[in-house]
Amino acid sequence: MPALRRIPPAALYLLLNAATAFTFAVMFTSTMLYYITVIRLDPFQLVLVGTALEVAIFLFEIPTGIVADLYSRRLSIIIGKIVIGLGYVQMVLIPTAAAVYIGQIIWGFGYTFTSGATDAWIADEIGEERAAGLYLRSSQFGAAAGIAGIVVGIILGSLQLVLPIFVGAILSILLGIFLALSMTENGYTPKPRTGRGLFAPLTNMRGTLRDGVLAVRARPVLITILLITVVHGAFSEGFDRLWQKHIIDTVGFPETPTLQPVAWFGLHAIAASLIGIGAAEWTRRRVNTAHHRAVARALLITSGFLSAAVIGFAFVGNWWAAALITLAISALRTVHDPLTTAWINQSLDSNSRATVLSMNGQADAFGEMAVGPGVGAFAARFSVRAALVLAGFLLLPALGLYGRSLQEGQEGQSQKTGNAL
Repeated sequence: MPALRRIPPAALYLLLNAATAFTFAVMFTSTMLYYITVIRLDPFQLVLVGTALEVAIFLFEIPTGIVADLYSRRLSIIIGKIVIGLGYVQMVLIPTAAAVYIGQIIWGFGYTFTSGATDAWIADEIGEERAAGLYLRSSQFGAAAGIAGIVVGIILGSLQLVLPIFVGAILSILLGIFLALSMTENGYTPKPRTGRGLFAPLTNMRGTLRDGVLAVRARPVLITILLITVVHGAFSEGFDRLWQKHIIDTVGFPETPTLQPVAWFGLHAIAASLIGIGAAEWTRRRVNTAHHRAVARALLITSGFLSAAVIGFAFVGNWWAAALITLAISALRTVHDPLTTAWINQSLDSNSRATVLSMNGQADAFGEMAVGPGVGAFAARFSVRAALVLAGFLLLPALGLYGRSLQEGQEGQSQKTGNAL
């Protein structure tokens, strides 16, 4: 479908990330509360929800990344936004645990269409050096839009807990339609396809996958990044699924009868977004995202503080202390993801960019699905607090890998010099 009105790629990328953050914020303000209080999932089931999502991502991440490299990043992104919305629509229309698992699988499938394609699209449209700075800028736009989404989510969730999830899902579908009308793709040239017949698409996909694997093998630092992503995936699954339950069951909320739990979590998310904007701006100014050692050093420091903060959070018993620590965790994670994307993108070849970025997404999914159920079973057998401590310790191997990456030099990296941390 041709674009009816051209929007400059950088502006559209910021708008896309802001709109995505808004729709997710609307949905996620009440999603975990919906799982815990309406569907009544226990700690193990809560982690299995994430595992269902990550299994789908693991299975489809590279195939959809190859589609983006082989056919169209734009089309891939549009499909992804619509499928994500459909996954959540069915989840709220059928309020059962089975529907939640199915919804996560559909959402994971849709997400894989967008994960590598979005960042690959903008890197091709405006160049990887300019895109590296835009990744952090977009995280700020996303945080600001997320605040508005949280406010909407609180208002809707106070009326009915399922309402913000449904509204956010519809907005995701509408976003996909909007992109179909406004998104262009001028910087990307589809990889030449070979062969004819029924199996030609599979042959071309295999060739694109081979190019992505060769790109990783040619740069040892990419192998290290993928291993780090596995470690972060192993950590994140336990923390993301259990931190709110730790607050609900163990820490508790301040005694203010006028505010419901959805409002407390919403206010916390607003504060996290504001702090995330500041953290991203500080990082954007201080870290040269085109410089290998600068990015690796920043990520090493970030992960070290993140591990300590998660372990500390497990032992707090006061809402305000828990809120302070989780705000710090959110800020650290806000800068981690765009820095990692910029790191991977350094000197990637356009024809395999989305595939390699999708490999990174698959590495994250592998870490989450391989370790997540174990963390959930650990929480069910012992306690949520013990599982959170375990999640914090799971991050420690990443520190050694970051140290290793600093010794691997800058093969294939931009030779620019500038301000490091």
